[in-house]
Amino acid sequence: MPAVNLGAWVGPLLFFIGLMLNQYNLAVIGLIAFAATAVFAIVTLPVELNASDRAMQMLAQDGVLAGEELAGARKVLNAAAFTYVAAVAQSLLTLLYYVSILGGRRRS
Repeated sequence: MPAVNLGAWVGPLLFFIGLMLNQYNLAVIGLIAFAATAVFAIVTLPVELNASDRAMQMLAQDGVLAGEELAGARKVLNAAAFTYVAAVAQSLLTLLYYVSILGGRRRS
């Protein structure tokens, strides 16, 4: 997990420093570091979505919540799960943006 956080922070930094200094290889290294964080987000997405389902089952089975409370809890847990979907979409779109920038620089 710390390596993923490092890649998410250092990747874009190396990418843009590479662009500013016109160092294509440094920009590619930054792109690869950021891509690793995007891959990690994709790989962990099913685990995160399953966590919300398991929490809902536990709340219902253990009798912690009932009736209307369960419906409210389901809405909150679904919203929490969709934050991970949004994070994956954001990572992929940012990665595509970086690739398009780098591709435009390479042709120049």
